[in-house]
Amino acid sequence: MSDAHVEVSPQVGDDKNTVRLLVNGQDFTGWEEVEIFTSFEHLATVFRLRMTEFGGVFLVVEGDRCQVVIGTDLVVTGWVDAVTREISAQAHLVEVQGRDLTCDLVDCCAELDGGHLTGQNIHQIANTLASRYAVPVDLFAGPGEPFGVVAVHPGETNFALLERLARQRGLLLTSDPEGDLRITKPGKEISAGSLIEGENVLSAKYTRSLTERYSVYLVLGQSHLTDESAPQAAFGQKGQARDYDVTRYRNQVVVAEAHGDDATMDRRAAWEAAVRSGRGQALAVLVPGWKGPDDVLWRPNALVRVEIPTLGIDDTLLLAACRYTLDKDGTRTELTLYPQDAFDPAPYKLGNKSKSKKQKGAA
Repeated sequence: MSDAHVEVSPQVGDDKNTVRLLVNGQDFTGWEEVEIFTSFEHLATVFRLRMTEFGGVFLVVEGDRCQVVIGTDLVVTGWVDAVTREISAQAHLVEVQGRDLTCDLVDCCAELDGGHLTGQNIHQIANTLASRYAVPVDLFAGPGEPFGVVAVHPGETNFALLERLARQRGLLLTSDPEGDLRITKPGKEISAGSLIEGENVLSAKYTRSLTERYSVYLVLGQSHLTDESAPQAAFGQKGQARDYDVTRYRNQVVVAEAHGDDATMDRRAAWEAAVRSGRGQALAVLVPGWKGPDDVLWRPNALVRVEIPTLGIDDTLLLAACRYTLDKDGTRTELTLYPQDAFDPAPYKLGNKSKSKKQKGAA
């Protein structure tokens, strides 16, 4: 969770909810509609800003480097993707859309000298790919063991390549307010803000679904051959995991994204089970404003205390995504939360029945 702040010049009527677009040495405020989406499940924070166009010259064009700030909290460092002007008999409007610096990793195809890398871990591979776009890479978790041979699939984007490697190591790829790529794991820091029914919860929707969950996960792969390896040793590698909360038989087969032994395939299977379980127990909460009761901006990848008795929820959950909005109804934030161990593979390893993934108090 970032505590990024920037220095901004005070303006008349300035407050903690003022949204500013900083670009080309100018500070644009007065936005009447705001939408900013950030999530640890998606690379590149996205923003959309809209206002009635003022009489002066609007010196913002697509391709400009920019920052978006809420009060003094930096939320986006990136690029302007599009500028739209709209006129009618009633109004002249301007809308700016953009994403953070990691957008080029999402959009652009991966390039590796010779088409492959050998014996590097995910941090080293990410640095190689991101350096072409001047995107810094920050490591907030152990990178795991090096990969044997990593090859680029034809047309594969940088993010797609890194994501398939991250899945193999049980890691998350996200970005921070400075636009850096972060390699991390689910957060363990408990937010000072809480979500309490009757206090700061405008609405809530809790969905439990088995649509994408399975009782048995089988991951198939192959090991990378060395000069000393017997040829048959490269084939037949597999891993398994169980989701014991899926009580009827449902099976899923996953082809591993990289080479590995049986233990690696087991970890990959457990990660698949954990992620699908978490996404199958999603809580969406709408709260007033953009900051919690502690006056700190809501940020993904923190643990949040949630008490919503009507939905049977009394637990500490993992905040996965935040959507900040401003419109005629004021400022609000839509929060997406999962069980705090949603991305923890340990409960899904074969033979581990010690943890039930069901929400406390849930029907």
